[in-house]
Amino acid sequence: MTCPQIATKEDIAALEGRLIESLHAKIEAEISALEARLVGTGQQVTLAEIKTVIEDSINLPYELEITTLQP
Repeated sequence: MTCPQIATKEDIAALEGRLIESLHAKIEAEISALEARLVGTGQQVTLAEIKTVIEDSINLPYELEITTLQP
């Protein structure tokens, strides 16, 4: 029987870094899509839409958690 590996402070810090990087990349992609809509089509983007994009990204969707937690 094997014992589960105990996380160190360094493991937790590394995980935190990966989560932050993933979250930043997701928000950046969503904001870029809004910018493309604004520049490409001349459509307006409201501050409420930007706020919603950021709030939705912060909710850490299941697939983001799973991919980020892979060693």
